[in-house]
Amino acid sequence: MSSQDQNSANQTVSPILDDRNATHDILTTAMADGRFSALLAAVQGAKLEGVLQDPELVTVFAPLKGVIEGKDIRHHVMRGAVTDADLRTTNQVKMSDGATLPIERDGANLKIGGIQIVESDISCTNGVLHVIDSVLTSS
Repeated sequence: MSSQDQNSANQTVSPILDDRNATHDILTTAMADGRFSALLAAVQGAKLEGVLQDPELVTVFAPLKGVIEGKDIRHHVMRGAVTDADLRTTNQVKMSDGATLPIERDGANLKIGGIQIVESDISCTNGVLHVIDSVLTSS
């Protein structure tokens, strides 16, 4: 295989991931992913499925572990589609529940409210999903 062929192979996007991330809303993407049981349980418990399906752009920070109380789901959502690059240019963000959370940078690592962002920029039709290590706590 030539180096050009290898470079092309390395840049190929998985049709499964591309379809899931680029053509579905945040709720559908989170359900298809399988890692976000805490987020989905809180959304369903608070009957807020519409928030993650609405065409209005939102950014969601989805924890890999922990339990989100129903009332705290808005602490994981913010208005607008905010990317990793956007987060790197600010020191704080305002969540849908009105809380302001600090953004911390340490080299390539990024934290929101002291919680590590482990995967960024999962694109959805109605915004962006970021994967965080654990649940964001509200004060």
